[in-house]
Amino acid sequence: MTGTSPATETTADGVRSTRSLGGATPLAGRLLLCLAMFFLVPALPLLVCPFIPFFPPVRDGLQLSNLVFTALTIGAGLWIWRRFVRWTLGRAATTAITVLVPLAQVLWWQPIFDVGCISDDILRTGQNLSLVGLWVWVVVWLWWGLDRGWAALQARRPLDRDGRRIMTPVGLSLAASMGLPPFLCGIWMVLLIFQEKAGCPFMQYSLQICNWVCTTIAIVVWILIWRRRVIWTRRVRIGTILSSSLLLFVAVLVPLCCAFLSGYSWEGRSVGISSVMLGLWLMFTAFFWWPARTTSAEERIQAGIRCLRCGYSLRGLTATRCPECGFEPAMEVLYAAWVTEQGP
Repeated sequence: MTGTSPATETTADGVRSTRSLGGATPLAGRLLLCLAMFFLVPALPLLVCPFIPFFPPVRDGLQLSNLVFTALTIGAGLWIWRRFVRWTLGRAATTAITVLVPLAQVLWWQPIFDVGCISDDILRTGQNLSLVGLWVWVVVWLWWGLDRGWAALQARRPLDRDGRRIMTPVGLSLAASMGLPPFLCGIWMVLLIFQEKAGCPFMQYSLQICNWVCTTIAIVVWILIWRRRVIWTRRVRIGTILSSSLLLFVAVLVPLCCAFLSGYSWEGRSVGISSVMLGLWLMFTAFFWWPARTTSAEERIQAGIRCLRCGYSLRGLTATRCPECGFEPAMEVLYAAWVTEQGP
C-alpha cells in the first residue's frame, strides 16, 4: 500500500480512497446531515408557515405545514444523496415519479374517508407522513437496490476512482431506517381514525391497539432492514425473540391491564410508554446485534466473508469475484475489510 498524499492512499487493487484526518468519510457526513434533518424538517414548518401567505390550492395552515414538511424532506434527501447515486435516465425518471406521489397527496389534501373536521385533519396528516416514509424506502431501493435488488444495475456501476461516493451496505440500511419514524407516525394516525370510522367495539382501547400494531410493524421492519448485517447466531436469535416479546408486552399489555383494572384513563401514558420501550429496544439491538467484543472463531466462520459492495456472502467461493454484483477486489483488500469488521 503506497500513500499518494497525507489524506489519500491507493489500495492493492489500484483504487484510490480518501481519508480525512479524523478517519471520517463523506458517507458518515451525509448520515450526520440526515440526523440533523430529523430536528430541522419538523420544526421549520412551525416557524415559517405563519409568515407564508396561502395560495391556491393550499387552503389552510395544516395543509401548508404538511406541504413544507414534504418538500423539505424530499429536497433534503435528493440534495444529501445526489452524489452517491448513479443517475441513469431510468433511475432519474422513476425518482421523479416517486416524488410526485407524496406531493400530489398533500396538494389533493383529501382524506381516504370522511370522518369529521378534526378527525379529517389527523387522517390527512397521517396519510402524508405514511407516504413520506414509504418514499424514503422506495428511493433507497431504486437508487442502490435494497439488499440485493436490482443487482444487474449495480454490476454495471463502476467504483468511483476516489472511493468517496460508494454507498456501503451499512450506510444503505441506515438510510432505509430513516423512513421508519414518519411511516409509524402516519400509520398510527390513520389506524386511529379508521377505528373511529369503522365503529370499533373496543374504542376505549383504540390507542393501545394503535400502539400494538405500530410496535409490531417497527419490529418487523427493523429486522428486515438489518437482517443481512447481523450474525444470526442461536444466542442472537433467542435474544431478539425474547426482547421483542417483552417489548410488546410492556409497551402494550401493561397500560391496557392498568386501564382495565384501575378504571383510570391511561391513554396518554400508554403512548408514552410504547414510545419509550420502542426506543429502548432499538438501543438494545444496537448493542446486542453488534456487541463491543471480539467475536469467537465459530461466529466468524458462520458469518463468512461478504462482498464489500452488496453484502453477498462469499463463503465457499474460490475467487473474490461476487456472483451477485460482479465486484472483484483484491484478496488483500477483502481480507483487510473482513478483519476490520470482525475484529483481530
